[in-house]
Amino acid sequence: SVKRESFIVSDIKVRIFQETAVATCLWSTRFTLKGQHLSTQFRAIHVYVNTPRGWHVVSGHTTNLPPDVQQVL
Repeated sequence: SVKRESFIVSDIKVRIFQETAVATCLWSTRFTLKGQHLSTQFRAIHVYVNTPRGWHVVSGHTTNLPPDVQQVL
């Protein structure tokens, strides 16, 4: 089984274009799988649209960063 040890969101950037916003960030996670300590990082992007009921996510995507380009927190 997988045991999550930490999940950190950093490098958050939000750009607003009238009624649309694009948010990007870095997700870093550490976990244990079958007794082995592992970590990985993802780049995430989410697109929001401002409606009369507030901001809503309309799209999102994450990309797993290979170990040779992972960033130090």
